[in-house]
Amino acid sequence: MAATEQASPAGPEELRIEADGRLLADVHQRVRHLRVAVVDGAMELALDLDGSPLRHRTDRLTVAGRGFGYEADGCPVGPVRHRTWTVRPASWRLLLPAA
Repeated sequence: MAATEQASPAGPEELRIEADGRLLADVHQRVRHLRVAVVDGAMELALDLDGSPLRHRTDRLTVAGRGFGYEADGCPVGPVRHRTWTVRPASWRLLLPAA
């Protein structure tokens, strides 16, 4: 997953958003904005549900909807119907040869 990904649809989207299996938004709620950043080995979510901001930390994020797009590393992706991102802190390591 990119360091920062976000979805800013032209209008509110009907999405189902789960963080670590916990439902944060369902399709009957309007998602205006979702921003995801990896900070200190966990995803930090900034979610705007029709003017009600929510912040959440998670290791696994699942988003589903009729067809939504998002931006990853400055490039648009989608539309897609379902996407899951998982943070694995130990997966980003740099190995250097012995001096």
